[in-house]
Amino acid sequence: MDIRLRTSRENEQGSVLVLVAVCITLFMLFLALTIDFGLMIQKKGQLQNVADAAALAAAQELVDEDLLTSGANQSDDIVSARNYAEMYAASNITDFNVDRNSENIESGGVLVGYIDDPMDMTSPLRTSDVSNYNSVKVTASMTNELNGPLQLFFGGVTGVNNIEMQASSVATIENRILGFKLVEGESLPMLPFAIYEDSWNDAFDGVSDFDQYSVDDASGIVTSGSDGVPEFVFAPWFPNQGIPGYDGNGRTLFLTDSPTIDALKNQIYNGVAKSDLESSNVNGMVLDDNGLGQMSKWIPGEQWMHSSWNTALNNIKGETRIVALFNDIAEGSGSQESYKISGFQAVKVCEAIWPNKQKQRRVYLQPAQMISSQAVVHSMAPQSSTIYALAISR
Repeated sequence: MDIRLRTSRENEQGSVLVLVAVCITLFMLFLALTIDFGLMIQKKGQLQNVADAAALAAAQELVDEDLLTSGANQSDDIVSARNYAEMYAASNITDFNVDRNSENIESGGVLVGYIDDPMDMTSPLRTSDVSNYNSVKVTASMTNELNGPLQLFFGGVTGVNNIEMQASSVATIENRILGFKLVEGESLPMLPFAIYEDSWNDAFDGVSDFDQYSVDDASGIVTSGSDGVPEFVFAPWFPNQGIPGYDGNGRTLFLTDSPTIDALKNQIYNGVAKSDLESSNVNGMVLDDNGLGQMSKWIPGEQWMHSSWNTALNNIKGETRIVALFNDIAEGSGSQESYKISGFQAVKVCEAIWPNKQKQRRVYLQPAQMISSQAVVHSMAPQSSTIYALAISR
């Protein structure tokens, strides 16, 4: 009897030891999988951050500065885009490399192309028959060929020693600018002025271009002399400037419900506050569809500029500001008018000249390129030749 009981108890103990061993093995395997899976998720997120940062840095280089002078030429911008993709990838992970892909093959690490409608997720990134590049796809890879695969901690347990990984991101610049939206505390670097659209276009037609000032992009210092970028002469009272039936080629906008001299001077210096853009005069700086597929917005204003603004304008020489374009005028009560806003451009003030004769007062504005984080884009919005939005699009 005692012998049988002892044998049965020993068998039970042996079974428990086997079960414990199996459980420990399963636990270790589960622990290994958990740790390595967490490592893969962490590294995947890190690769995605690299791809996003590199794509954004590269895409902003596609803004073609030659458009301001001699005409479109993105060859140097594409080289710069690849340089910035490599630089930003290495700055996110030490010594991390992306495939430069100078041949621009579809499977390459830095792919430069064009997306017809970045807002349409089905619109592909095209790389053939492209004359205007607006997008960069960056693929951050950890493979046997590039950067090495991810080494796993418990390869000896799972049988998988390493794994190849990659993450991709597409960033796009877009110049179909519908308007601008601000968050609380922000201001929009916009002048309270509007330029007649045809007058703006005529000023850069290659025939009557006026180039009297030079602006150093790095310092913002303005000097006399040509720099290859023509200026627009903003002259609200000059006769025969393009507005049918009216003098001048521009007007002052009331971008606030209280358009006092000091309020508009403050906007020249500091831009337009979010509360001003939400005023009843503006009701949001975003164009609306007029039912004909044309985006526009009516904003009140006047053919008026105060003498104190001369100093303010000369104090912001070389700084980039936004101006509105308009293509129609509606007369209001007294001297007040309303203007049909049809688009937006970016400029730098070169000089304000304020003689005693009102009709000779003028402001020289040079087109400038800017990437605005406040810009709102839309496939039907008018194209700006100077303002771009930049975002991850894929």
